[in-house]
Amino acid sequence: MTKINYEFVNNNSKSTVLFLHGWGLSGKSFDSVINRLNNVSYIKLDLFGFGNTEEPKDYFDTYEYAYQIFLLLKKINVDNIVIVGHSFGGRIAIILSSIFDVKVNSIILTSTAGLNRFNIISYLKIKLYKILKKLVLLKILNKNILNKFGSKDYRNASYNMQKILTKVNLFLTAHVKRIGFAISKKILF
Repeated sequence: MTKINYEFVNNNSKSTVLFLHGWGLSGKSFDSVINRLNNVSYIKLDLFGFGNTEEPKDYFDTYEYAYQIFLLLKKINVDNIVIVGHSFGGRIAIILSSIFDVKVNSIILTSTAGLNRFNIISYLKIKLYKILKKLVLLKILNKNILNKFGSKDYRNASYNMQKILTKVNLFLTAHVKRIGFAISKKILF
């Protein structure tokens, strides 16, 4: 198992809340929520490449992130969880709960990536970027043109994390169907 920075507070509650943060953030992004919890067990962690956890190797994808968290849950003997996932953390929550042998009582997703429908504009931007990238490699275009493409997360990431970000960018509709997902508009905290 790859080393991961985490905090596990065991208050002997029925379930343990697992907080999974978004891309570019850290476990600290949930501190204001955690400060409002009373006598609730929780795990707050820094995903690989963020906060105080080292960058993963470039082979990492969403499945590997989920697998490493599954290993952590087994290591600390936690199996009855409520997952709170924000953005990229929501992607991981969906994979973790649909594939791995972990008892998940509920999932709370906020601004989760991977659930949006096909967007022709985004598709065309990606195709244009790939064409321009080939032209840059052929030294027909200046490399600075490529800096105008990609999300802020992508532009701010290290080269290794850029490679990983392209791997984790997938649609999760099939996985969502496997876990009987229901969208709730209730505000829970």
